[in-house]
Parts: sequence; C-alpha cells; structure tokens
Amino acid sequence: MAPYFPNGDDKNYGYPWTDGLAPGKGSTTNALVWQGSQWAGGANNQYPSYSVHTSSYDALDQAVKWFDNTTVFPNMHQIVIAGHSLGAQTTNRYASIGSVLNTKSPVNYWIANPNSWLWFNSSRPLDTSSCPTYDNWREGLSNFTNTYGATLLKGGGSAVLARWNSRNINFARGTQDTGDDSTDCDPETTGSNRNERFFNFIRWFPPSCPNAASGPCDTVDYVNVGHDAGAMMASPAGQARLFLDNFSGDKSKAADFGCPRLQTGDDPYPNSTCTQPVAHPDQGTYSGLTYQGCYSDTQPHQLPYTAYAGNSAATLDLCASSCVKAGYSIAGAEYGNE
Repeated sequence: MAPYFPNGDDKNYGYPWTDGLAPGKGSTTNALVWQGSQWAGGANNQYPSYSVHTSSYDALDQAVKWFDNTTVFPNMHQIVIAGHSLGAQTTNRYASIGSVLNTKSPVNYWIANPNSWLWFNSSRPLDTSSCPTYDNWREGLSNFTNTYGATLLKGGGSAVLARWNSRNINFARGTQDTGDDSTDCDPETTGSNRNERFFNFIRWFPPSCPNAASGPCDTVDYVNVGHDAGAMMASPAGQARLFLDNFSGDKSKAADFGCPRLQTGDDPYPNSTCTQPVAHPDQGTYSGLTYQGCYSDTQPHQLPYTAYAGNSAATLDLCASSCVKAGYSIAGAEYGNE
C-alpha cells in the first residue's frame, strides 16, 4: 500500500472545500487533511478543524490493522508499505518510530529513492558546523514535537535504532538518481545528493538478514533508472518486493537485485549467482598517489586547489601528476573533467 495524504494543494480534488468560510473552516467534511508535507514526518492533521489529533502514522497503523484482519482478508500473507521520494521519506520515518502492531502477516517497508534519511545519532558523515538545524526532526531526533512516537523518542536514538532494526526493510535504489530536492542544509550533512546519502546511510546503519524465513530481513535492490517511481515499481525488483515475495505464504523472497554490488555490506540477502566483486575495484597508483575510493565533496571544496576545469582530456594520471607537481599529496577528480 502507498497511502495518499491530502494537503492544501488538493482542495476539491482530494477533499471538498468551500471558499468564503472563516479561516480554517473551508474543509466541511471529516476527510483527514495535513498541512504541507507534514504528513511525511507523522504530524497531526489540520482538517477537519474540530478534530486535529490524528497523526499520519496513526492512519498508517489503522491501514495495516485493516489489511491484517483475516476475517476480511483471509488470504493475506504479507503487507508492504511502499514509498518513493517523499513517500519513501515517510516510510523510512514510520518504520523507525511506528508502533509495534504484532500483526499476523509480516510487514515490509519498501523505501525507494528518498531525498533524505532519518539519522539515529547526532553524528554525520559531513561537516555540520554551518547547519545548526541538521539534527532536527525529520532529519534527526532533536526538536521532536509530534504526539505520535513521543514515548519511544524518550528512549533516545538507541531505542529508535532498535525499532528500525526490528523491521523488514526493502531498500530500492535507482542507480541513475543523483538528484537533490533539499530546501535546507540538513540533508547535505549526509551527502550532496540522494545517491551519496543512500550509500552513507547503509554504511552507518548496515542492512542485515540473519534469517530470511523468520526475519527481520533486509534487502538492497539496484535498478538502472533515475528518480522514477513508475520505473522503480515496474522493475523486476519492484515487482518482487511489492507483489511476489511471500505471495503464497511460504516465506520465500527474491535475493538482492543488481550485480555487481556497489559498496561493501550492500548485499544483506545476496544472490548466489552474483560473483562479481564490489564495483570500483581500482587499486592503482598514479604519480605516487594510491586510489582510495569515492568521497563526498562540499562547498567550499574539501580540496581548495583546482589544477584544471573543463578539460575533456582529463585522466586520473593527469589529475594526480598536476597536483603532485603543485606540491600536494592528495588529489581528487570529479565530473570527468576537473
């Protein structure tokens, strides 16, 4: 399921609206409506104005319980809460602080290409000194004002991480999605774009699958598309996670999709046919500098000296030799021409 949470942009489409009434009174039905994107973080509803005590995560709880009712759905074997982009941010946060519902059917959380991830401690991969709000909810656990999840948050990051680790998480990564929709500095402390943030997240909070049959069991799937919800869902990986895994109730599920793997630790449920090593195996030496892997750049640049830019003939050799000649012991190449 991928629930729809209406907001002010959906007047007379997602819910009836009457113009000309007193402020806050234009929504005249019992339809639940949220302010802006606050539904993604579990905030309470804005309308109907006479009852504003329902978190979007309360709504998810009720939906899960409904589908878990074997009287209504006697053949239900698995429930999948799915989200792409902002929906994926919702699914990530809900999996982290959502209630323990003790369902009969296993619940999986399909998280595809979120712009940011909830961080379970106050440390970050990148510098936070110029971003005082970096750890505020929904990027971190500080300044949490919601009613839903407040009790869990009192236990701190360790309690939230334990809740996250108790879930079945289906990570779905579009390998061509290197975009960024950030409107503030908070996500940039975990990577400069969605691609970097994903790999930093699973490096800091590794997925695992100790027992696929009894769970919890995470999967990491790579799909060769960009920021495209339809393509992600229609891919073989998307079909497996959304519809086919455990279809008959036998606990079966497909192994991680995508080969070769892209980062150490990104195959919690490995495919035995993928025998290729992690990509980027370059261990070469260039002008005395040994390749160390990929790193995130920031503004201002981590490496202040620019040897050249816009050079279509650039190579790793040229980059390293140019920097060594200038007296530097570290060199970094980016964009294929700098």
